Amino acid sequence: MPRLRRAEMSGITGPEMTLNRPFRTASLMLAGSVLLALAGCISVPELDRAVPEDVERAPYPEPMPLDPAVFAPRPPGPDRDALNAELLARREAAEARAAALDAPSIDDETRARMLDALAE
Repeated sequence: MPRLRRAEMSGITGPEMTLNRPFRTASLMLAGSVLLALAGCISVPELDRAVPEDVERAPYPEPMPLDPAVFAPRPPGPDRDALNAELLARREAAEARAAALDAPSIDDETRARMLDALAE
């Protein structure tokens, strides 16, 4: 069966079909240009006046190293021990699920029967 174009399937053939595409393109171009013109008409707030003068004249702050603030060692405590125990239990459960997924889905007896049935 030959592939039919959308216009042929809808029953529109001849000049109606050929006039449809230019009008669609022109209307899309008109809509795009109207949207661009409207985007140019928005009022942008003056950002220079948003910063107070004392803040503008203030010296740049000294950068602070992140290592001591972020990566400081935490003292061991009951919360940390409980968190470690919970994480270890979750890891063991995930490893057990992974081992179960790695196990063969067909046991040896069933596999032997299937192979015997295929050999017949």
